[in-house]
Amino acid sequence: MTKVLESEPWRALPASVADLIEPELEGMTEEILATIGREVPEYARPLEGSFGLGVRTGVGEALRQFVALVRNPEGGREPGREVYLGLGRGELRQGRTLDSLQAAYRVGARIAWRRLSLAGRKAGLDPEVLSLLAEAIFAYIDELSADSVEGYAQAQSGLDDQRRRRPVRAAAGLRGPCRQRATLSSCRMRRQAISTCLAWAGDGSRT
Repeated sequence: MTKVLESEPWRALPASVADLIEPELEGMTEEILATIGREVPEYARPLEGSFGLGVRTGVGEALRQFVALVRNPEGGREPGREVYLGLGRGELRQGRTLDSLQAAYRVGARIAWRRLSLAGRKAGLDPEVLSLLAEAIFAYIDELSADSVEGYAQAQSGLDDQRRRRPVRAAAGLRGPCRQRATLSSCRMRRQAISTCLAWAGDGSRT
């Protein structure tokens, strides 16, 4: 059970946290989309057509699925994985690496944590719950990133088979470094968020 909680920390959050998150979804979605447009050069264009639909769907589904997991962890992630597998496949079809998509995931995690930590403090959440919420957000983003890496590798394998150019294992080799970059980045952000929670807890103990 401990290993499950380490990999899926949202299981340890009180279900009531979902009620705190839900009112933030609309504003959080718009801020994430606007910030991605400013900070990720490949996505700095109008959110129109299939591109706009893909980005909006990815952000919106990510937030809704996170709320659903907090409310009912037993529901699992499997039904929603196809969105993020598809985003990975789409990056390959557009001739891009996964760098821009991973950057967009990091933007989403950063903004989600900032807004939800503020909402949590206003609601009087215990610092331990806030720390766990930070863990849950960044672990969840790791899951989305891994799904997209898998989708990218699947698409690359399909191209390799069709063109008979490179062995399938070359596509499988993408998984390790891409997953590592995503995980290392989110781990750094996770540590910063948890440090912030601990600082808040210390401030509270001195008042």
